[in-house]
Amino acid sequence: MSYKQCVILLPCHSLEDFPTHHEGDDAQGLLAGWTALFHPGLIASSGSMPQWWRMDDPGEELAEHLLIIPSVSASELPTGFTQRAKDAGATLIRRKQDRDEILSLALQNCDNRYQQIDPELVADFLALGYAYLLIELLTRQMRYACNLDEVHFSDLIVAGAQAAVEGDHELAKQKLTACFDVLAEERDHYYSVEAFLVDLTLVAPTTLGPALTKEIEDGSPTNLLLTGEVIDKIADQHPDLLAAIQSAIAEKRLTIVGGEQTEQRLPQMSLEDL
Repeated sequence: MSYKQCVILLPCHSLEDFPTHHEGDDAQGLLAGWTALFHPGLIASSGSMPQWWRMDDPGEELAEHLLIIPSVSASELPTGFTQRAKDAGATLIRRKQDRDEILSLALQNCDNRYQQIDPELVADFLALGYAYLLIELLTRQMRYACNLDEVHFSDLIVAGAQAAVEGDHELAKQKLTACFDVLAEERDHYYSVEAFLVDLTLVAPTTLGPALTKEIEDGSPTNLLLTGEVIDKIADQHPDLLAAIQSAIAEKRLTIVGGEQTEQRLPQMSLEDL
């Protein structure tokens, strides 16, 4: 089965009044629903970029549509809409907070080829969906008009999704890179500053072991934030991890950026207690 269109229903009239005030499960469900629609399998299935509708004015054509309804939108839907959508053959996913659960429900109606996609590529597409939302919101918050060529951006993301489904990872990555470049160019119209990313890994006793060792040995520059107690535990129980950290520091690929001997709730402590 393929979807004709993948849509999320939002409690706003335009992206200018996108509900950024929500917290907790409501915020999680809203962002999970938005980013889930950017799964390459769903984009390739529909052959188009995801869309959003106003919750109080949903579309009339619902057949073979995927409709994601976050909890913040569910209570404001027109009376009878849910039944009309079901009767028309739409797939409804309502009041879900977990993105993996949303994707599982959305993809279970699709062919296997839309589900068996490289997880790293999937993660990049989901990140693109989040970045697209941020750029759209930032544009409006800065009181600028959107200059994004939606047709070009849509063509790129659909081509990338189709390449991902077909197993052409190189082409999919090229299209993804082009999409991110378009978003960066859009941001430069009104906020032309350089962006710097700092890779900060918070290390806890529960994260020690082969996975962290492998991540450090992979060669990507990173920074570790850990306590003295964790360092002692690494030295006593994880010699391979200690050797990897020492080697990365010597090669200037890793820096320890600080941490207390024993972790405490410093932000909640008074000056006298400190």
